[in-house]
Amino acid sequence: MLEAAISESVTLKNKEDREASFDSLTELSSVLKNRKPSPFWTEIKKESTTIFANIDVECGHVIKSSVVICSHTEDLWKYRLPMAIKNTIDLFIVLDEFQSLKTTQ
Repeated sequence: MLEAAISESVTLKNKEDREASFDSLTELSSVLKNRKPSPFWTEIKKESTTIFANIDVECGHVIKSSVVICSHTEDLWKYRLPMAIKNTIDLFIVLDEFQSLKTTQ
């Protein structure tokens, strides 16, 4: 009984990971059709970059924080992300962390 529950849990986790994973910005757009970030974030799509920006419209439309995902993984290092983001689970963790910084200040 316990063994079956563990096996089912592992299978479900693997399925969720596959559904959340992406290897390109095109795949990221496709994955984000099923799950959107909170309204705190504005998604900006460019040819080789997707930007999630927190725009403060009360202060003259200032970008308060942003998370940038590039099509070239080596470009990620210049943004000092804690990880190379390859799935929406990691993406939403990063977005939620930035959002919590804004809401706790």
